[in-house]
Amino acid sequence: MIEDPKSMSLVRAMIRLGHDLGLEIVAEGVESVDQAASLRALGCDYAQGFYYSRPKDLSDLLAWLAEQPGPTSTPHSV
Repeated sequence: MIEDPKSMSLVRAMIRLGHDLGLEIVAEGVESVDQAASLRALGCDYAQGFYYSRPKDLSDLLAWLAEQPGPTSTPHSV
């Protein structure tokens, strides 16, 4: 969870503003299941960060993608 009430309010407002402008929102720097859950509950569309994967070089990325279930051409939603 995003524990600081001021941070939660700011993130909620940013997501709402983006959606009001017709944008899809991507959160960067997600490092825990709790952060991912908070963002999902706030309506964030997508997320990336160490929680999902550490940076990979191309050969490792291709091998990792080959192991993933389902289509790899669509982004993973939060």
